[in-house]
Amino acid sequence: MLISGYSCSNSEEAPSDATIHTMGFAIKGISLVAPVKPVDETVMQPIVTIKANSIAIMPYAFCSTDNPLIRYNKKGKWWGESDEGVISCIQLAHQKKLSVMLKPHLWIAHGMYTGAFTLKLENDWHLWEESYRAYILHFASLADSLKVEIFCIGTELGATIKERPRYWSSLIDTIKQVYRGKLTYAANWDDYKYFPFWKKLDYIGVDAYFPLIADKTPSVGSLNQSWIKYTAELYRISTKNNRPILFTEYGYRNVDNNSAQPWKENEGSQNDEAQANAYDAFYQSFIGKKWFMGGYVWKWYGDHDNHRVHKIDYTPQGKPAAEVIKKWYE
Repeated sequence: MLISGYSCSNSEEAPSDATIHTMGFAIKGISLVAPVKPVDETVMQPIVTIKANSIAIMPYAFCSTDNPLIRYNKKGKWWGESDEGVISCIQLAHQKKLSVMLKPHLWIAHGMYTGAFTLKLENDWHLWEESYRAYILHFASLADSLKVEIFCIGTELGATIKERPRYWSSLIDTIKQVYRGKLTYAANWDDYKYFPFWKKLDYIGVDAYFPLIADKTPSVGSLNQSWIKYTAELYRISTKNNRPILFTEYGYRNVDNNSAQPWKENEGSQNDEAQANAYDAFYQSFIGKKWFMGGYVWKWYGDHDNHRVHKIDYTPQGKPAAEVIKKWYE
């Protein structure tokens, strides 16, 4: 399946100020952290106010290298990760005219990076594969029944894809039998070039924590320069696969030196300007590129927890970065 009217013609020239708002991103997304307790329609209003048009909903599952059986939808976990919570959040989003990407995440015990997850024994692989298949098909079926617009088949599972490519190819075929919307996979920023199945999906999904510049408070101009090599490579992969790029995650913490390694939750002094600059440069670097669909800000809390909103974190809530996002999302 292809996006209607999509073409990989490059658009590297910066648009004029007069055309920016008519060339906005197709997907103006927010990643909603699963609420701990039940929420109502008020959780969506701030997302609408910031001019987003889509949200990512992320039901987590859990496993370990010692016990590869994947567990999900368990009682006692956060409400937003249960079937009840996922369904409710999808319905609340649709009521507010927000599209949805359902994006299952796998959490590996002891904080192991999912991209490094692998197993030694064939029996363990079979156990993991069958339970992952059940997990993904469960949510793919749910997504189809609720007319979810985008379904993400996995998040940052590079080692499993490299070691078990036939499994992943077969899984994609099976997902297509139960889900009729658009499909993507959330590849990490450093391995999206190596995912072998982009042509079987609709979007090239990237968790876009690209390392940019090691300055305490990088200027927007210096950040724009740092993006050039990455936009060129993203365009190349988009053209090669004839699929548009979708940033399944992107974001920056409000802390010093936040653009050097954006995936790291490093401690440091609060720096709201650095966060705002990073977002502004991101939008300046991608606006007007026909091969870029947009993406999902990481992340946004729906629990109205002021402690989490105002501390050093990825969320732009209550910070100058929120106004930057709103400016570009309008």
